[in-house]
Amino acid sequence: ETQDLPLLNKILASNTGSWQAIFVVASPAAVWFIVSVPYEHFKTFAPLYYVAIIAFLFIVMVTSSAIRDVRAWFQGPLGRMLQPAEFSKLTVILMLAKELSLNEKPLSSMRSVLRIGTFVLLPSFITYSSGETGSVIILMGIAFLMLYFGGVDWKWILVITVVAVLGITALIAYGVLGDSDSYMLRRILAFIDPEAYARTTGLQLLRSQEAIGSGGLTGVGLFVPGSMSQLDFVPEDWTDFVFATIGEAVGFVGTVSIVLLFLFMVLRMLYLSRFTYDSFGRLVIIGVMSMLFLHVFQNIAMTIGLMPITGIPL
Repeated sequence: ETQDLPLLNKILASNTGSWQAIFVVASPAAVWFIVSVPYEHFKTFAPLYYVAIIAFLFIVMVTSSAIRDVRAWFQGPLGRMLQPAEFSKLTVILMLAKELSLNEKPLSSMRSVLRIGTFVLLPSFITYSSGETGSVIILMGIAFLMLYFGGVDWKWILVITVVAVLGITALIAYGVLGDSDSYMLRRILAFIDPEAYARTTGLQLLRSQEAIGSGGLTGVGLFVPGSMSQLDFVPEDWTDFVFATIGEAVGFVGTVSIVLLFLFMVLRMLYLSRFTYDSFGRLVIIGVMSMLFLHVFQNIAMTIGLMPITGIPL
């Protein structure tokens, strides 16, 4: 216990570390509360939650101050920020689960197409208008996987895939050919050739890769004086790029262990969905599984250079 005390002191002395310690203590109570609520409640009140989040998204878009051209956060108490887009993912999961569970053949009628399209595209449009592209990607990914597992005809899956690929390609081509100064476009170009943008949008990726690489096989340890994480070498290494800090501290062995834990959680949820016979409950599990998988994949991939950088937390 005495050996653990110095590390505990270091965690509590750090602003971000102390908040994480609070979340660790509070999370079991939050989990207990959510589990104690019958999930039929969420099915009944899903529309109410959805409308409330749409209102919050709109309010934050028109009233909040921009951070790096993004208007996505409320200023909360004690200096904390609240991002309604994170809750929109949960409400979209609930609405899609409810809609898909009530239809034996989803998207088989124009009414079904309009309803499902509205549930997904309305929060996506408001979030995109706020400048928060990362959450839009996650929302679209959640919707796609829920449609896939929700029994939608394969022709619709093919159409959605083709439209998404063509749309993304067209946007990138338009930005490049039009010599756009869009921050999102610069991030994509920095992903393709980070060395060419080493002092601007490529800096974060290059430093992240250097920090992860410096961890070697087993890492340099936690809170080591002079380490890159202690010197704030990687921008945002306590939030979006926390995986760079983890990679430096615990190395290849530690990061692989963490990835395997996330993989276990995803596979466990997939297993549970397979043996959940209530359609709404099964689709909620699929939605949450999709959200977790997409967050983990995108965050880790962007910190090692396999995906463009977006503001998606681990």
